[in-house]
Amino acid sequence: MMNMAADEMDAATGFMLPSGRIPVGEIAKAIKGRAVLNNITINNSNVGMLNAGDFSLAKIDAVITIAKGTDVEAVGNQLQSLTQAILDTAKINADQKKELLDLVQALGEQVVGPGKRSVIKSIMKGIEDRAQGLAAVFEIAKTLSAIINKYFGF
Repeated sequence: MMNMAADEMDAATGFMLPSGRIPVGEIAKAIKGRAVLNNITINNSNVGMLNAGDFSLAKIDAVITIAKGTDVEAVGNQLQSLTQAILDTAKINADQKKELLDLVQALGEQVVGPGKRSVIKSIMKGIEDRAQGLAAVFEIAKTLSAIINKYFGF
């Protein structure tokens, strides 16, 4: 519905804005839980997260793919690095990983869709707060925050 409204506005004005479309097809594939991840590497210690039916990884993977070749590609690259760091760290348990991955997923969906600045800022703060004490994850989260601040003008 949102895409149709945007298309009608573009047709009425005669020019098309480069962003703001909701990636319905990619989101639908992620929701179905496709098992192929193109941007995230799963090792033996993280296979359980996939087997437990965690579709966050598939949705994050879809967001990273959608961001490629767009003005938010740098954000997608950092989301990939952050997701991989979360998966690779041994300092947190599965529940904490899932919580962080849920936040990364929500952030990604806001960035590639018609996101709200206040929501993006709040999600980013939540990621940074939960990444405290996890050096590798926290550093990537800070870099991501700087890119998002620059892109969204915080």
